[in-house]
Formats: sequence, structure tokens, C-alpha cells
Amino acid sequence: MTLEEAERIVKAYGAAIVDMGKEGLAGRLSLLPCSKPRVRYAFYVYLEAAIRDNLLTKEHGEQLAITFSMLNAFIPDGDARAFNAIWNDLAKIEDRTSEHFKAQFRELGDTTRFLGEPSLLDEFDTFAADCMGELTEYRRT
Repeated sequence: MTLEEAERIVKAYGAAIVDMGKEGLAGRLSLLPCSKPRVRYAFYVYLEAAIRDNLLTKEHGEQLAITFSMLNAFIPDGDARAFNAIWNDLAKIEDRTSEHFKAQFRELGDTTRFLGEPSLLDEFDTFAADCMGELTEYRRT
């Protein structure tokens, strides 16, 4: 994958996150510009180049890490629509103690898989550290 292609995918993925936010917490897979593994690979190519070229600021790195971690929020379209319908219904219920609210909340099930997953943040940080270490070793020679 070229750096230009990686940049295009990362940018398109950012647009997909914006679109996802308009619908709810879960994103439809069809919003992604390509497969999840290809999005991940694009992030690796982009991040490695940014580190190599000394273009990665702390703020940019944090933004990339958070964006990367949201990839698991993209799920099959039907599941996303169902999840978001319930989630959006919950947001309209003022009485959080009502039985309707409790039933809707239970129907959501385990929502943690839709939120930024810590393991993806760890993966991103580990890759960045590896790139920085390789760069340091490279510059020593």
C-alpha cells in the first residue's frame, strides 16, 4: 500500500466516523471505505510514515489513536441499525428509572464492543513505539 492510498483510506475512515455519529454509537460496515483489516493496515502505513518523517505531534497521535480504536464500532449494517434504534430510543426517555428504559437498556446487551476498545489503543501504541524504536536504531547507524 502506498502512503497516498493509506492517507486516502484514513481520511475516508474519518468521514465514516462522522457519518456514524449521525446515526448513533454503532457504525454500519458499509460506511467503511474498505475492510477493517485494510483500514488498520492504512493506519500502520500512515503512522509509520508520520513517525519516520518526524511529522507526528502528540495531539495528532492521540487523535489517530482514538480514531483507530473506534474501528470495532463498525458492525454488520442490520446489527448497527438495530443497536442505534434502541440507543436513540433510550436517549429520548427522560425517566431513567422506568421499566421501559430498563428493558431497552437490557436489550442493548454488552455495549462495550461498540466503544473504543482498549486493546486497539494498546495495539496502536505498541506499533508506534516499535516504529519509534526502529527509527532510533536507524538514526544511530
